[in-house]
Amino acid sequence: MLWLCCCPIFQPDCVFIGKSTLPQVEQTCRYLNSHPVSIIAVDGGYNYCCELDLKPKAIVGDFDSIHPDYLSSAQDASIEIRRLPRAKDQTDLEYALETYHKHQSLILGGLGDRIDHSFYNLYLLMQRPFELLLETPSETAIALNGDYTIPACSDYKVLLLSAYKNPHVSFQGKILELPAEIPLDQPLDLSIDSGIIFAVFLLTDTDNQASFTRQLLEQDFSMLQGQTTILEAGQMRSFQTQPGQTISLIPFLGPTTVETKGLKWELSGNFSHLTPNFMSLSNVATGDQVSINVLSGQVLCVFTSIIDTEMLSLKDISSTSVLTTQ
Repeated sequence: MLWLCCCPIFQPDCVFIGKSTLPQVEQTCRYLNSHPVSIIAVDGGYNYCCELDLKPKAIVGDFDSIHPDYLSSAQDASIEIRRLPRAKDQTDLEYALETYHKHQSLILGGLGDRIDHSFYNLYLLMQRPFELLLETPSETAIALNGDYTIPACSDYKVLLLSAYKNPHVSFQGKILELPAEIPLDQPLDLSIDSGIIFAVFLLTDTDNQASFTRQLLEQDFSMLQGQTTILEAGQMRSFQTQPGQTISLIPFLGPTTVETKGLKWELSGNFSHLTPNFMSLSNVATGDQVSINVLSGQVLCVFTSIIDTEMLSLKDISSTSVLTTQ
């Protein structure tokens, strides 16, 4: 829906395109073709670039979701290609941001494809408040801390959601209780004195419950496929799995200590503390059972339907083995 078209305070110099559903395609293409932005295709996001006749500056990823014919065309078109290893301690988008993000960036196709990736992308927003804007067909999300004046835009409303560490938010001189919905028929002055919040921009006639960001943060996983469980401190559970089944363990809005048995990359000792900067994303089961013991905090356990037996044969996690070609 490209809320940023009516928001002069956010001027991205880089656009990252992922493989989830893009906002309104025609409007998106007009924006990309009329603004001096660098386009970075993140893995399967390059499929969109080819279909929409957009030439990115670079393609980044392990290329598990790019159409082979499109990849060949990229090499012919002299596009910078950064091929990442399958086993690594960063997601494709995270590596792309560290490599190309400068001041403010727009992320397209970053929510809705997989719940674990969607959650992680929200954490990436938290790491760079007011630097990253995430657009979907139905909402726009950004992380905020500090003081902001959001310009009026009568077609929109903003949904303010708690992100991390019980934020303290003031609006018109009063403490604001979250979640809160505020119309944007006039400029909005916000002061986040502590913590971080998410501001989710929706068209005025949109049901707040339809916000994917809100569903994630409020633990409403009814719309999602696959097995999703939240475990709290003191809980230990064993789950039936298949060898190579992709599993993610995500700290739920706070630090978590977890020990596991039955994963390719076990969590224990120095690697048992999960935070927004360290989590177990796209791990894999080694056999028919995985045990998870939560020592502190809450952990979101996502058991996907993806069976990745190739990952079982990989020995090391790497964030430095990058093949770059022109």
